[in-house]
Amino acid sequence: MLRNNTVTLQARDVLALGGHKWSQMEPARYQELVQAALQQGVTTLEAGQDGGEAALLQAYQHAQMHQLTGTDRPNNQAVTVLTRVGYRTIAPPRGEADVVASASQNDDAVRSTTHSPATFFLPLDIHVEDIPAPESTDPKAATKSQVVHNVGKEYLQKAIRASPLLNTTTPHDLRIVPLLHNPEVQVILMQDKSPEQRQNRLKERLQDAFLALEEQIQAGTIASYGIASNGLGLPSTHPLHLDYRTILQAAAHVRDTLGHAVRLSVVQIPANVLETNGLAVARDLHAAVSADPDLLPHLELHCMRPLTCYPDAGTGTGHPFVVADYQIPATMEKKLSWTNEMTAPPELYDVALKSALQHFDAEEILQAKQDGIELSADQRETLDGCKLLQSLLHDVDVGLDNLRSFRAHEHDLYQKIIPLIHDTFESYDDETARVLQSFFAAYSMAVRYAIARNTRKLLQHGENHGKRTKEVPVYEDLPPTTRLQEFGLDFVLKAKVFDKLVVGCRQPDQILDDLDIVQRFLDGKLNVMEEKDTQDQSTTDQ
Repeated sequence: MLRNNTVTLQARDVLALGGHKWSQMEPARYQELVQAALQQGVTTLEAGQDGGEAALLQAYQHAQMHQLTGTDRPNNQAVTVLTRVGYRTIAPPRGEADVVASASQNDDAVRSTTHSPATFFLPLDIHVEDIPAPESTDPKAATKSQVVHNVGKEYLQKAIRASPLLNTTTPHDLRIVPLLHNPEVQVILMQDKSPEQRQNRLKERLQDAFLALEEQIQAGTIASYGIASNGLGLPSTHPLHLDYRTILQAAAHVRDTLGHAVRLSVVQIPANVLETNGLAVARDLHAAVSADPDLLPHLELHCMRPLTCYPDAGTGTGHPFVVADYQIPATMEKKLSWTNEMTAPPELYDVALKSALQHFDAEEILQAKQDGIELSADQRETLDGCKLLQSLLHDVDVGLDNLRSFRAHEHDLYQKIIPLIHDTFESYDDETARVLQSFFAAYSMAVRYAIARNTRKLLQHGENHGKRTKEVPVYEDLPPTTRLQEFGLDFVLKAKVFDKLVVGCRQPDQILDDLDIVQRFLDGKLNVMEEKDTQDQSTTDQ
């Protein structure tokens, strides 16, 4: 564990590249991200879901082909690829009526649909949610896809067999470690049961999953396995809470069954400045593993989401936000500044907003109307459209005061703002297109400033801006000179319980920046430890 490690650590030993943002990038950008991590000696990469395994494999092979994997890995250490298993989407049947059948004999089994072999249900599938499916011309076809969750043996065998990372062309220096993703979802339909009943069910599921994964290790398919659970960070009163002791009990059962130590090597726990329960869980788990070192001798604790916070602790559809400052041009000279150094939105945004409002003021049409000239149908439509656009611009400007989530911003942008513009104007001239393009380019910078500023306010003052709340911790002494990502990573590192921090990045420069932050912490930590050791030795000598 990091806190007991007497070896000089490097940032590359602590930082892992997360994979949850891979689908938001162009393939070339994602390859650059993976290459930057590998060149810096990072040896743990997390594959994203829904195609992320294939994307990571392609990026890794591209880096190898162009000799961009770096040469400073300690002892030619293999790259560990973490890939999550548990959720999958079942497409609706096409060309046939739904036939409802039971997916298993358990009382909490999802009701399944019998259809083509390409999309099938399995025993122990648990229904999570329905999502819209592509339009179908078949009136008998279902209109929704189903998201299901499973950690059973049959599912794990199929998921591992189908993984692009596990085939004959996979590079030999990749260690594949599947993580059981949110195993607590297996009791989502047991919210009327007692906590003890839910934990017992989870223990049974984990025991079966561990045994199935141990078989895969024995067969040489995977290197080890782990757990990535939001439930570990939830309070014990939450129906989706996963007790760390349940994991230990399942591991002990499997050890006794197999006669050797369980090869569970990773447990990922969410922890950050606003979701602090995971820190206490990590400490307790670390203490329990240390007390029985033969149970999980190779276990690493990973901090997932150290800079990404969820209002609902990751249990629902709440939009996450990131604890980070950003570099944007503060002035018209376009010199980049960090948002924590700025006291107002970028000057370019104010200019673009004024230009857009002026462009849509419909001054000529209003003057004609004031002069008593009867407006044509086109003029009336243009006037109404301009009023609507001005109102929209005003609303998005005011909305910056409360914006703190890129995901929420993107949702509004693509689901509300852009459709409204297209619905308002069937077409527009080149000047209007230029004005809108300039505004939204500047608006994206203002969004970054607003998100960083509002997140800092949340950290310093709580939800009610000035009033302490029980819901979130408050950090009144957060220095304005400290960037949010420095504060967030330092906060988690100071806990001294995590072996790795799994951080998602959008740009290669972010990897370098995060590595620098971690390295500065480690260097300072090393100096403090050396000074303390010297003092302790002096006391002993006296």
